[in-house]
Amino acid sequence: SHMVSAQIRCKLLKSRQTPEGEFLPLDQLELDVGFSTGADQLFLVSPLTICHVIDAKSPFYDLSQRS
Repeated sequence: SHMVSAQIRCKLLKSRQTPEGEFLPLDQLELDVGFSTGADQLFLVSPLTICHVIDAKSPFYDLSQRS
C-alpha cells in the first residue's frame, strides 16, 4: 500500500504562568511550518528538512543562547 497524503504539525510544549498567576504545566503553542503556503505537505519518497522561521511571531523570538 502507498501513503497518499501527509501533513506535518509542530507544537512547542512548555510550562508558563499567566498574568493572573495560574501555572500551566503543559502550555501548547503551534509552530508555523508553512501551513499557509502548503509547505507542510510531505512527499515521503526522499529525506525532508522541516523549517520553522524564527520571526516576531515565533515563540522562540525573544530567546537567546543564555535563556
